[in-house]
Amino acid sequence: MKNPIILTTIASYLPGFKAGGPIRTLTNLIARLGDEFDFRILTADRDLDDVQPYPDIQPNVWMRRTHEWVCYLSPDQRKFLTFRHHLTQESYDLLYLNSFFSQLTVHAVTYRRLGLLPARPWIIAPRGEFSPGALQIKWPKKRLFLIFAGISGLYRNLIWQASSEFEAADIRKLITRFHLDSNPTILVAPNLPPEMRDAPLTARPPKTSGSARLVFLSRIARMKNLAFALQQLAWVQGEVSFDIYGPKEDEAYWRTCQQHIASLPENVTVSYLGPVEPDQASTVFASYHAFLFPTLGENFGHVILESLSAGCPVITSDRTPWRGLESKQAGWDLPLERPDAFVRAIQQIIDMDQPTWQKWAQGARLVAREFINDPAILEANRQLFYTALAQKRMT
Repeated sequence: MKNPIILTTIASYLPGFKAGGPIRTLTNLIARLGDEFDFRILTADRDLDDVQPYPDIQPNVWMRRTHEWVCYLSPDQRKFLTFRHHLTQESYDLLYLNSFFSQLTVHAVTYRRLGLLPARPWIIAPRGEFSPGALQIKWPKKRLFLIFAGISGLYRNLIWQASSEFEAADIRKLITRFHLDSNPTILVAPNLPPEMRDAPLTARPPKTSGSARLVFLSRIARMKNLAFALQQLAWVQGEVSFDIYGPKEDEAYWRTCQQHIASLPENVTVSYLGPVEPDQASTVFASYHAFLFPTLGENFGHVILESLSAGCPVITSDRTPWRGLESKQAGWDLPLERPDAFVRAIQQIIDMDQPTWQKWAQGARLVAREFINDPAILEANRQLFYTALAQKRMT
């Protein structure tokens, strides 16, 4: 029997990596369900904010990757007047939109509202865009669009995917506030993790009391809150090495971070080491004693799972699904309104000796392993698609 065809839109995809979590989410999903569903992806022909296209792709034609077909669209094919062609010429059973605000999603829902697309089931995954932290960035522009979307009915009668109950609450709140849908269907299907790859904890840099190697690995953007992390490092005692990895998505924000770096005391050494390919993240985390990541909000937090999987305890905010970390000796999830709590957590890492830190590294791994081995997560994603397909059509 022929597998259902899921036509998927996403702003950027492999070999890109700068957009972070959404790419990994879709990659893991296809790796786990690609034998059951036929995924076909419409995406940009270049990585986030890049001027040049990927060197080894042919734009605007379908190319086979491991499990999926991908059409890398050139800028002219992503415009409103041309993108519709790709949604009407392809045969598919379900349209899967990854993002609420992206150009491709807005084009698609507008065509749909105008009656220019064939009737199909639709799933939309906001991918954390409705979290309070994400919404506050460029809020006036987003608010105007949300008002327009509610009045025009662009997003009515869709199935909404949330990656956690926390995100489901954010989605429901915004749908209600802006009248996006009178009777929304919100299904929770957690992001699928990759397989866990264990590295021996004994291979890590030795942990001595009074010093620590800390890491930040994410996009350098306001949402990821690097400046807050740098501010808290000014208050700790002991020798700290803090390495920063990630693309400079927001140059103005990076300049603010550089000002904080310049004002840090001599006991804190900061280095910027550039972007990291996704398949190298685990190796990077394995070289550090803790991941300092005070994000403004994550619908899932792939990078948190990667850190935990590598046995690197996490110091993050309480605005992610990763909660109760301290009770499991895996890290800390702390309120951003309490910067002193972040200072205490960092200091606790600095003060740990090798046997104590080893317990926390093992605790981090245990949390990751329990999540990755949960069969309910795979089944929730499978049922997300079958539930949508059972609707046959959606107008």
